[in-house]
This record gives sequence, structure tokens and C-alpha cells, in this order.
Amino acid sequence: MELSRDQRRALLAMCIEVARADGNVNVSEYENVLELLGRLAQGCVGYSEIEQWLQQGAPRFDVRLPEEAVKLFLREAVAIARADGKVDAVEIATIKELVARYFDLVA
Repeated sequence: MELSRDQRRALLAMCIEVARADGNVNVSEYENVLELLGRLAQGCVGYSEIEQWLQQGAPRFDVRLPEEAVKLFLREAVAIARADGKVDAVEIATIKELVARYFDLVA
């Protein structure tokens, strides 16, 4: 699956929203985000920008992601949510909202 620069940025921003959802980005969540940056960014987002997003919140992107990318997002988002040993209801709600915002899923 080939994603555009903006789609990659959006996926990273979405995962940061999940990490921030419970009000605290712990070390495990932070490490997961950095690992994802290394695998997914391909130069579309730098470390300093990710740091800023983690501190201040990620921007919203006006992109739609292909249906096949939902599995990638869900896998990464759940891993980040689980990183602190528990998945909070706010993290699940954030994941659902992001899927509705960025994906066109056929029922």
C-alpha cells in the first residue's frame, strides 16, 4: 500500500492523538510513537515536529485514507493505547472518532 506524504503525516498525527488521549504520554507510548516514526515517516515528519505534536497536539489533516490503511492504523493505535498497561475508554473513543474522520469504510 502506497501512501502519500500527507496520508503518512495524518497517520502519525492520528497515533499521537491516541497517545495523548488520556492526558499523559508515558515513556512506553513515546517509544512506540518514535518507533512508528522510524517505520512510517519516510521523511514526511521530523523528530522535532513529532516532539511538538506530542507537547501541543497534532494538527488535523484534510485527507482521506484508503480502506486498506485502517488495519495499519488500528494495529498501531491499539499498540500505543496498550503501551501503558491499560486501554482507557477515552483512548477507544479517540480511535473510533479518528476512524470515522479519516476513513471511508464500506459497511
